[in-house]
Amino acid sequence: MGLPPGTSALWGVVRDGSRVVPGALLSLATVRDGAADTVTTLSGRDGSYLIVLPFERIDRSVNPPVRAFNRVLSVFAPRPDVAAALAARGFLAGQPANVFGLTAAQRNARFLPRTFELRDTGGTLHPQVGGQNPPVSVSVGMNVRLDIELLPLP
Repeated sequence: MGLPPGTSALWGVVRDGSRVVPGALLSLATVRDGAADTVTTLSGRDGSYLIVLPFERIDRSVNPPVRAFNRVLSVFAPRPDVAAALAARGFLAGQPANVFGLTAAQRNARFLPRTFELRDTGGTLHPQVGGQNPPVSVSVGMNVRLDIELLPLP
């Protein structure tokens, strides 16, 4: 991956059991110029995703400086009608209009919030803790693979 120096990135595959999940909406909390921000992306037709975080910075206000931060990841799987549109009309044509500009109500009408576990490159599983999705550790300037494994619906 050719990213500018100092840029952080997360990548991996979204799976529901043994099936990849195309068109999943992923949002990661981040910081830009000291203010809270969110970066949102979609998983591709093969379930793969890439989240680029160009604004993560080393916190030099403490000693030793902090390079790694826990961030909150939200995962939304396409509801059956969106999944059917993706399959019938194609990956891009099947997406809801203005998918990155949906209000929370519009998003929840088209995508289902999902709980998940993360699996790193070494195969280590990062499970939920206390019923909460695991945090994502973002390290400044690092590219990290984290596969997202959706948990069964209740």
